[in-house]
Amino acid sequence: MMGIVRFALVGAFLIAGLARGAQPAKPKAPPPDPVAKLDDWKKWPARDFANATVLPGAVCVYIKDPGPKTNREAGILEGKDFLGSEEVRVKLRGFTRTKIKSDGSDGKGWPAEWLNAADNGAVLVLFSGDKTKVFSFGKGTPKKDYTKEALLQAADVLLKYEADRKAAAEAKAKEEAARNPPPAEEKPALPGLDNTKKPAAEKKPKPKDAGPETE
Repeated sequence: MMGIVRFALVGAFLIAGLARGAQPAKPKAPPPDPVAKLDDWKKWPARDFANATVLPGAVCVYIKDPGPKTNREAGILEGKDFLGSEEVRVKLRGFTRTKIKSDGSDGKGWPAEWLNAADNGAVLVLFSGDKTKVFSFGKGTPKKDYTKEALLQAADVLLKYEADRKAAAEAKAKEEAARNPPPAEEKPALPGLDNTKKPAAEKKPKPKDAGPETE
């Protein structure tokens, strides 16, 4: 009787183990969005001006003076109302994002005016790919415009401007393509189906010389 009980217990453990082993594997988490990975401004790469503007679209550059131990402007711009705001981080995904030092040591070619604006502080500059629209936020910004709402509004203006520019460029390209269509591609003729060449005239055999007639 005890043997039967032990056998039953062993069987129960085996069944339980098989049931646990048969559970479906947990689905793998999707790979992180490479754009979302740059939500944290600390992960923004340093870029030269030419590199940051080579791609079409708006650009956001955070310029910071690395010298002062206490940097009031950097504290504001990195805080919850600007780069620390989840809403701002998501909005800036539509931009090429970069950060550089105000001395220009890690990014060449940036406008001196922008670098000087970050002297002993920091400045956040958003601008269009064609450099015609520029919005900056720093110590020189009026207080009424130094807000998260103003930053989001500036970002929306630039994103719409870039979308309109892209649509206009695509429409122009289609118009030019319709006006100047490419030449039709000539297909090679298949053997035996080429009617462009006339068949060679059939040569008739020459009559044989019968020689002089005899009576």
